[in-house]
Amino acid sequence: MGLKSIRFRMVAFSLLVFGTVVIAVTAFLYHGVRKTQQEAFDASLYNRAVDIADATDLTVLGNLRVRSDVLADEKRLFPFSLGRSLVQIRALNGDVILSSKALGRLRFPLDANRLQNISRQGAQIETIEVQNASYRLVHYVIDRPPIPPLILQLAVPLTPLENERRQILSWILSVVPLALGAAIVGGYLISTRALAPVQRIIKTAQAIQPQELSARIPVPEETELRELAVTLNELFTRLEKAFESQERFIADASHQLKSPLTILRGELDVFRKSHRSEQETRSLLESLSEEASQLSKTVDDLLLLARIEGGAPPPPFKRVRIDEILLEVISQTEPLARAKEIRLQFNAQTTGDADFETDGDHDLLRALFYNLVENAVKYSPEKSATSVLLQADPSWISVRIQDQGPGIAKDDRERVFDRFYRSAHGEHRVPGVGLGLSIARRIANLHAATLQAEDHESPGASFLFRIKNL
Repeated sequence: MGLKSIRFRMVAFSLLVFGTVVIAVTAFLYHGVRKTQQEAFDASLYNRAVDIADATDLTVLGNLRVRSDVLADEKRLFPFSLGRSLVQIRALNGDVILSSKALGRLRFPLDANRLQNISRQGAQIETIEVQNASYRLVHYVIDRPPIPPLILQLAVPLTPLENERRQILSWILSVVPLALGAAIVGGYLISTRALAPVQRIIKTAQAIQPQELSARIPVPEETELRELAVTLNELFTRLEKAFESQERFIADASHQLKSPLTILRGELDVFRKSHRSEQETRSLLESLSEEASQLSKTVDDLLLLARIEGGAPPPPFKRVRIDEILLEVISQTEPLARAKEIRLQFNAQTTGDADFETDGDHDLLRALFYNLVENAVKYSPEKSATSVLLQADPSWISVRIQDQGPGIAKDDRERVFDRFYRSAHGEHRVPGVGLGLSIARRIANLHAATLQAEDHESPGASFLFRIKNL
């Protein structure tokens, strides 16, 4: 478990939080117990002083005495040792009247400030050192006639209280490390359990090979990890599409380019082995130029289709005008239509204040309309017409492209959008490989638009493109 690992950080954080809480709570409790013990100790000491003061009286001869039964009170329990208690009774001027034998000539402190505080409050408790030991000393005023005002000083050792405190502190010092150790173990177990789904995701992702991109990571129940698994699965889906697109591109390119290249090579070999007239040479060069143009168009279409199907993000959409794009396309296809003496008819209609603006990519939409118009021209007979009708209402922009060719059979109206599919009526007559409509449909999908072959009564084929108006 490295210092930079998530598990180490989770354990360290758990130890820091739990340790801080344990130490803070323990310190607070220890302080509270210590204070409570001290208050209980002082209360017992004060009560003991009151008992001794009440047992103090004068003899017949006027001497001061303290009843021995009170000094040796064995019926009550105190948090200190009575046998080690020290008692002094002093006059207000500080003279000692009675004193425990163990004190000898020792005198408890009683200066003017203490005497003033004692006289005002009636009692005062403090800690003093007696013979290198800590004692708790209470000063108590005896003011009970006929006894003159006196100061009772009772001192008891703090040894029992200190022993209890040491025991509590020793218990704390033994328990806190155990609690911190438990925090480390608990943090490790929790982090291990929390990271287990991540480890499973990592192992599953590592096991997925390029040839097995259809495999997916199991989605766990945890919300955050669910998002991670879903994101990775979406990534694998995009990778799978990219690999499939690459494989299709390679297969399509090898299939579609092999025959034209073979034809080109065959014609060149024949031309090289035999003598040709100038007219035959010119005719061959024109044929080779047409084949090269068709090859170039096929490669461009394959690359565009691979880019669209590979999951590559489309370029950022901008505001484009469909009417301007259609005019560009009509201008580009005009030479092809002129060669067949086909009239290209373009009409634009709007409803209300609708316009022809939408969000999209100019180049992709131009490729879409170019494929549709080019198909219409190629399939239309000579000296016929191809119409392009642009309509706009507040919700939709529609483009209908109609030719006067053989049309599309009802069963083929969806299949014509498949890759390399060509209907029987044009398979041998019209040049091309069957990629144009497939590309157009995929470009429409990228723009959240629709493209479909219409069912209509007049001769020819009709395609309808619809996209949201701004």
